[in-house]
Amino acid sequence: MSFSVSAPPPRSIGLLPLLLLAVSMGVTGPAPAAEVDPQDWKTLRTASLSGRVVPVVVDVVHVSMMELKYQHQAANARTRSFADRLFAELGQEAWRESAIVMPGGQVAVYVTPRGLELLRGSSNALAFRHGMEWHAATLLRRRGADLSRMAQATVAAGIADITITLNVEGLRFRHGADGLVTFQADEAGQASTRELLIGLHSQISQVPGGRSAAAIERASVELPALPSFKPQVRIQVTERELVVLAQNPSVRDMVLSSELSQAPAGVNVGAEVLEAAATQDRVDIVVSLHPAVQAGALSKLSEDAHRASTLAIVEDIKSRNIGLQALRPLSAANAMSGQISKQALDQLLSSNDRRLSAISLNKPMGKPATYISAQQMNLPLVWSTPSGNGFITGQGAKVVVMDSGVQSDHKAFSTQGGTVSRIKEQACFGTTTFNYPLPQPPAQPQKRTESLCPNQDPVTFDSFGIGTGEALHGYSPSLGSHGTSVAGVAAGGSEATNPYNFGLPYRGVAYEADLWSYQVWSKGGGGLPFALFGADVVAALDRLNSDLPTNSPAVVVMSLNFSAVFPGTCNGPVTGGDQAVYDAAQAAVNSLYAKGIAVLASAGNSSLIGQLPAPACLEKVVKVGAYPNRLFSQLGNSLTPAGINSSFSNLPSSVHVASSYTFFAPGGGKSFNDVLAQLTTMSSLTSPQFDPVGRTQIGLFSGTSYAAPQIAGAFALYKSVFSAAPVTEIGSYLQGVGRGVSIETKQPPNSPYLTYKTIRFSSL
Repeated sequence: MSFSVSAPPPRSIGLLPLLLLAVSMGVTGPAPAAEVDPQDWKTLRTASLSGRVVPVVVDVVHVSMMELKYQHQAANARTRSFADRLFAELGQEAWRESAIVMPGGQVAVYVTPRGLELLRGSSNALAFRHGMEWHAATLLRRRGADLSRMAQATVAAGIADITITLNVEGLRFRHGADGLVTFQADEAGQASTRELLIGLHSQISQVPGGRSAAAIERASVELPALPSFKPQVRIQVTERELVVLAQNPSVRDMVLSSELSQAPAGVNVGAEVLEAAATQDRVDIVVSLHPAVQAGALSKLSEDAHRASTLAIVEDIKSRNIGLQALRPLSAANAMSGQISKQALDQLLSSNDRRLSAISLNKPMGKPATYISAQQMNLPLVWSTPSGNGFITGQGAKVVVMDSGVQSDHKAFSTQGGTVSRIKEQACFGTTTFNYPLPQPPAQPQKRTESLCPNQDPVTFDSFGIGTGEALHGYSPSLGSHGTSVAGVAAGGSEATNPYNFGLPYRGVAYEADLWSYQVWSKGGGGLPFALFGADVVAALDRLNSDLPTNSPAVVVMSLNFSAVFPGTCNGPVTGGDQAVYDAAQAAVNSLYAKGIAVLASAGNSSLIGQLPAPACLEKVVKVGAYPNRLFSQLGNSLTPAGINSSFSNLPSSVHVASSYTFFAPGGGKSFNDVLAQLTTMSSLTSPQFDPVGRTQIGLFSGTSYAAPQIAGAFALYKSVFSAAPVTEIGSYLQGVGRGVSIETKQPPNSPYLTYKTIRFSSL
């Protein structure tokens, strides 16, 4: 089925030619003045019937990437002008004080039930859709949905009693074994705290019906008389104030006051940890910590202070327990990992240290998850049609491929006539275990896995620098090609012609972006050809937080899956014995998100409905599913549907969608309509297929592994235009600037899950 819309005439030049698949709901209903999917309208309308406001993202004006690149200030001003018209129309039916106006033509805002009706008939809106709730999108979210409980409190009682921690520059803290948090500051810190309180009071006092302004003002006055430095304020707030506070950069952390005063829950120790300790002299573990203070969107000085504080906490834990020196700190992940003796583990478990959250066994957890493709996304137009001052090819952006390594001397990743590689950074993360038991019954003898990192550290088994993240072709030709192919789909580019590409050059999506290769696979044991350890993925994410500064023009793509799947977000106790791994990964992803760096992951190839594996199921990770490549016709503004979603692709649930952005992209699954990608070009590969000039080895592949790098390339294109863009801005832009056609899904009738639609961008 499909739906039609009537929309205002275009207000600017066309948009980036790109085909993406974004999440939508339903396909039937009357045509409103502002485009809205009928099922999405039904969902919004149902939510508003309770009398509550609902979050929406409104497209108010078309803005192309070329405008954002070369006329950014003008595009921003034009968006704000159209946003002001919308706000004037909605009046008091919109929470303007917490609205976010994005330069790409979108506005995120909460509207009342009456405002929703006004929006539907508005001539100041091109289209609108359901937005993410403030407690899903904020940087302040702790493990276990603390902020969701705040929202629930405001619904039940009208207010929530919360404690906020201010984003004081260079804030240092100490988290004791008793669970108490103390802060270190000098006179400058005291002065900074007072300035933040004054600014916060100025904004919060403008919120209609607010409750907290007086308490914030009183805290500012009483601050100089406090006996010790404490950049925290306890206040009572309405939901409207919660939304404002969550978006204010002066607020670093929020928590329900009742939960702040409670002792943290006891440490969750995975059963596999205890089983391993009962039979082995040493145990390989991941330990996650209760967060003392959230990282949030920090300056370089504050980020360094946060890392130093976390490292001090880890060192204090290690100093209290003999035998923990092998544990490496993962400060951005709020965790530590390594191999320790059974005696050291026993001492750690008996320490009653309230900073410990969970302890999990480090074990193998995962598996590996463009001519027709490029034509379907309409990318050749953006590459080959000059507009303004040049092209949009990804130049200046970075694509971090966390996979099985990338062949750096491949012609698809070279510049200057093939003499300079675009692989700028490399790292390798691996695990060597000497007596790890296979989890499947019947019980197997102890097996050995091995890090494949060159010149590895003898304790962590990792290595860093150029040459460490090369493709694993020498160990496994199939796995070795995986990372190289993924990198090529995202950012490959070659002057070579090839038989699959109709004699045209090979092009990835952002084919002039720089590439970073982070190799995360280890040599398997006991019949496993290769192994993906949870601690290595966490360590790689932690390292990225060190290597990538805030507002870096970088995108991270992980075409890999853990084995376990979840119907919702996979952090907290839901992950059972593996909680420490998932919580540590979530903390590291949150930190990258706060820096404006998108992390994307493939949805997986298990044909599941409403379930996703990690890392895709983590909050704030962009989820990417697949559909087959199909050539289609374009007649005016209408499209002939390009086919259904790939039969193997997992479909996310509504809970997954609410936690981050979800896209679908070409992933193959229909014979020759698979994704075009280059392989490694090593002569040791069997039956190599070279193109006519012998430069690029090309093959056709299918899987969400090859859909994810296409969306990563799209994010990189935007980052090459505006490097400081936050993840929410890019996601909203890519979701909002297309036209939809429905596709068939695998969900049964009356399914609680979503229906998906294709989106094709109009011409540049």
